Amino acid sequence: MQNGNILEKLCMVQMKSIFKSIPIEVLQRYESELNVIKEAQIGGIYIFLAQIIKYVKQNQLTAYVRGGGYSYIAYLLGITEINPLKPHYYCAECREIEWTPQVTDGYDLNKKQCRKCGRMKIGNGHDIPLIDKKIIDAQYSIQVLQRDYETMIQYIKNTFLSFKMEMEMEMERKANSTWFVFPEDQCPKIIIEMSRRCTIMENYYRTTGERWESIPMYNSEVYPLFQHMKSNECLRRGLKIGVPSSFSELMIVTGFGLTVGYDKYILSSDNTRRKIMKNEFIICTEDLIKVLSFYCVLQKDIEKLTDSFKINSNLEKVRSILLKYELPEYVIEFCLLPLGPFYIKAQIVENSIWSYREAWGKEIWNRRRYVY
Repeated sequence: MQNGNILEKLCMVQMKSIFKSIPIEVLQRYESELNVIKEAQIGGIYIFLAQIIKYVKQNQLTAYVRGGGYSYIAYLLGITEINPLKPHYYCAECREIEWTPQVTDGYDLNKKQCRKCGRMKIGNGHDIPLIDKKIIDAQYSIQVLQRDYETMIQYIKNTFLSFKMEMEMEMERKANSTWFVFPEDQCPKIIIEMSRRCTIMENYYRTTGERWESIPMYNSEVYPLFQHMKSNECLRRGLKIGVPSSFSELMIVTGFGLTVGYDKYILSSDNTRRKIMKNEFIICTEDLIKVLSFYCVLQKDIEKLTDSFKINSNLEKVRSILLKYELPEYVIEFCLLPLGPFYIKAQIVENSIWSYREAWGKEIWNRRRYVY
C-alpha cells in the first residue's frame, strides 16, 4: 500500500472516531490538505512523524511539539494539538459539531450543556486557513528533556530504516539540536532539541501528577495575570486592549513577544544597517509583521490572508496600521520592504497556549495548592 493510501486510511479512521457523521466543511479541509500532500509526495513523512509522536506518548516521555498548526491532518494524527478548523462546539458523547461564527477563536467559547445528552460541549478551532506552502515545507520541532535526547535521536534513525520511503534522510547535529532533513527542495523538516519548556512540564507533572496538556484552557482567572507584561505595553496601546479577557486578546498581547537580541538588525535613521545594541528596547520587524498580520485578520482590515498575499500589496493601508504604534518613520519604511508571505497565525496560537498554561502552572495552581 502506498504512503498516500496509508495516510488516508489513518485519517479516515480518526475522523470516524471523532464524528458520527463527518461534516462537509471538515471533509473539504481534509481532502484539500490530502491532495497537497499527495501531489508533493510527502505522505510518508507525515506517517513517520505520527509514529514518532506515538512513541513519545506510549513511553510517557515529556515532550513539546512545535509546528503543524496549519494542518488538520497533523491534528488528526496527534502531531499537534492545534485544531485549524473554524471555531466550533464539540460534544464528545454525541460526536457532533456546532459551528459558531460569532467568535474569533474556539477557545473564547464557554462550556455549554448539550441538549441531547446533557454533557458539556467544549469549544475549539482556531480558524487557520490552508496554505499549501506551510503543509509542504513545514518544520516540526520535537523538544525533549536532556535525558531523552539521545534516545529520541536513535529511535528516529532506527524507525526511518524500518520505513520503506522513497527518499533519503540526512542528519545534521547542532549545539542543542539535531535536524533530520530530506534532500528534496520542499519537504517537512524534523528537529529534535533539548528545551527548558520540557523541564517546566516535567516539574509540573512531578508536583501535580497531571500532564501539561491536561491544563484547562477555559479558566478566566488566568487572563488578569498578563496585565503586568511591560514588554507588551505598546502592543496593547496600539490595539487599544487593556488586560486580555479572552484567548483572542491573549494572542494579541502575548502571542508575539518583542524580540531583542544580538543577531537582529534594524535600519538606522541614516538608512544604514546596524545591530541592535545591548539592552536596547525596540520592536523588531519580524514582530511587527506578526502584529500586523493578526491585526488584519481580527479587524478584517484586509481580506483573509493567503499564501499569495504580500505585505507590499497595499502599502498605504499597511502604513496606516503601523502608524498606530507611534514608530519612527525609518522603522516603518523598513517594515514596508518586500518580505513575501507572512501569515503566522498558527505560531501565535501555539505561543499563546504555552503562555496561558505557564501562567496557570506558576500562578493559579500554586495559589490553589496553598489555599487547600
